[in-house]
Amino acid sequence: MIDDQPDATPTTPKRPPDGSWSPVILSVVVYPGIGQWMQKRYVSASVYGIIFGLMAVLFSIVLYQYLRDAVAILHAALDGRSDGPTALPPLKIILQPFAIVLFIYLANVVDVLRGRLQVRAVLDQK
Repeated sequence: MIDDQPDATPTTPKRPPDGSWSPVILSVVVYPGIGQWMQKRYVSASVYGIIFGLMAVLFSIVLYQYLRDAVAILHAALDGRSDGPTALPPLKIILQPFAIVLFIYLANVVDVLRGRLQVRAVLDQK
């Protein structure tokens, strides 16, 4: 016989989204997207975390290549060699990826602050 009675095991209540300053601080200091995750805003957290990570890797690669070229030019100049390039690469090469990473980081900060206000409004209504 099939028992139609609900399971007798108690269900654990879901934790509400975190409306404190902790998500904001963690998202600003540790890694973008952590605060949104704590606020139970999983799509936003994933978007910021993945895009920031990819752009940070791209910036690191560009910065490495820039420094590799710049150091080689500076070593040649200090040794008195004139073979190869004699001018440093333009800073624009590293400033553009840095600006993108900074923009994503600042958008994350604004979003986690906006999310805090939304979570606080929902929690205050309860």
